[in-house]
This record gives sequence, C-alpha cells and structure tokens, in this order.
Amino acid sequence: MSQSKAPKQLGKYTVLKTIGKGMLKVKLVVDPETNKQYAAKICKSDIRKACLEKEANILREISKANLPNIVKVIEYIEGPGSCKTKAQVSASDSENKYRPCKFEAAMILELASNNTVFDYMFYGGLFDEKLARTYFKKALEIVDCLHSNGYVHRDLKPENLLLDENFEMKLADFGFAKSFDTDKQDRMNTRLGTECYMAPEMHITGDGYSGVKVDMFACGVLLFLFVIGRPPFFKAGAKDPFYKHMIAGTPEKFWSIYEDKLNKGKPYNSDLKMLINQLLCFDPEKRPSAKEALEFAWMKEEVYTQEELIEIMNSKKPAVDKALEKQEY
Repeated sequence: MSQSKAPKQLGKYTVLKTIGKGMLKVKLVVDPETNKQYAAKICKSDIRKACLEKEANILREISKANLPNIVKVIEYIEGPGSCKTKAQVSASDSENKYRPCKFEAAMILELASNNTVFDYMFYGGLFDEKLARTYFKKALEIVDCLHSNGYVHRDLKPENLLLDENFEMKLADFGFAKSFDTDKQDRMNTRLGTECYMAPEMHITGDGYSGVKVDMFACGVLLFLFVIGRPPFFKAGAKDPFYKHMIAGTPEKFWSIYEDKLNKGKPYNSDLKMLINQLLCFDPEKRPSAKEALEFAWMKEEVYTQEELIEIMNSKKPAVDKALEKQEY
C-alpha cells in the first residue's frame, strides 16, 4: 500500500474520511474490533484542546443525567503527539500500514448517519409546514429537557441538529454549553454563538443575559428557517432592516416583507406568526419557555408519524447524499 493511501489511526480507531469542518475537523472513524462507526472531533492545537475537553466533560455530565436525544460521547482521547504511540506501532505498522498524524485531543461521539437537519433543508427542498412542526416539536422537547436539568446550549442551529438512521433528532456541539443551578447562575456574559441566531441582548455589553432566554430566541430563528427556508434577519439589532420591526413592536411590517417577497402576497399561518413573534421578542422576559412554546396553538396541529417521517426524509435523502458527495474537505 502506498504512503498516500495508507489509513490514519486515531487511538484504536481507523480514520475513514472527513465528514465535517468548522472550528474543528470531524472525521468518520471505525473501531476495527467491532466494525462500528463513530464521529471523531479532533483538535490539533493547545488553544482548542481546552474547549474540546470542556465539551467532553459537559456531555459526560448530561449522559449521567440520561437526557434523551443528546449526542453521546464515547470517549475523550489525549493526543500522544501522533495518532499512534510508539507502544502501539508494530512491525507491520512500520511497513506503511498506518500514516502518522498529530493531534492534541479527540472526542469520539456516536454517529448520526443521516447528517444534519440543515442538510435536508438546504439540499432536500423546503420543509412543508407539517414537517417543520414535526421537527420543531422534537427540538423544543430536547431544549425543554436540557433547561429543566440545568443546562443551556447557546449555539442552537440546524447544523447542530443531527439525524440518526431513523431520522430521529440528536442535539450536538456543546462547545458553548453551560450548566446552571439557579436563576442567578443563568445570568451569563460571554458573547458567543452564531450571529444570526444570537439574541439582541447578547450584542449589548455589560448587562449580561439569560442563557435560557437566548436559547429560546435561537429556537425562534430555527422555526422561521424550518418554515420559510432562510434566516429572518442578519443580526438582531436596531439597524437590521428586518429585526428593527420587532424592536419597534410592529411585527406585521416584518411579516409583510416576507409575504410579499416569498409567499406571493399571501399571509402565513397566523398561529405560526404568533409563536415566532413571541420567540423573537426583543424583551427576553416575554419569550416563552420551551414548555410554554409547546402549548401554543400552532404546535397543537398535526405532526407526521415516525413511519411517515422516515418515508418523507428518505425521499429527500438522494438529493442530500448527492450534494454532500460533491463537497470536499
């Protein structure tokens, strides 16, 4: 086997390919003893190592609480400087069976084999309202469970909503997550996340914010994306041409823009708009909790059964797979 084609090794795992790239690369790996595949989040610098270790620790805490639909951490690996230590390298290894690769730390996670909700929205076509409700209900149930057990995520977005082999949702990427025991501990100050999902109070320095309330704001952005197919604004501030109407207390002007441009002048479902308006409210105290959001009229309408969901998502899967195959990392 040539040097260029020899597989890399990550601890006991064989690296198959790169499946994601952001602040940290995500690799598809396989355990050669069980032939089971996992996702491996890898960092190659000391700067990122502390963040990855923090994420692994909070996921371990959540695992102990046995919260459903949270991606599970399998193990956290400290880097030996290369993917195989001298003790692991055998004579056969020296004959180019493995390629050395340096890493500082890696987190092995359960694999969600059907990629992300973002992929199905972006490559599989616009969600119909019933499909949007089906997945948004799942997202709210996950967030409600997370908040009820004293955790906030602070980076809720479709890219972090993974889909397993049965298209069940799994929440991932807990690099910005934090635990809290009291309302006082829910007051946070660090400005982080993805800008178009960040609540307006996160852009104001000095006052702090509620982690729970900023998660609920991000849920409002999620719902808008699920139904409309694009973000509702660029940045939740007074200068934004869309969000300024929410601040001014004239959400009907906000909606008229999208109804004219994207819905041929027809109004969107009034119950849907009411829920989104509340979630995206400028005043965080007026945003509903995840439990309260589940009780809104729009959420009480029909959702797809699991069998229907699998059929619909499988119909979208070929287009998604084809698009992802063209991506090079």
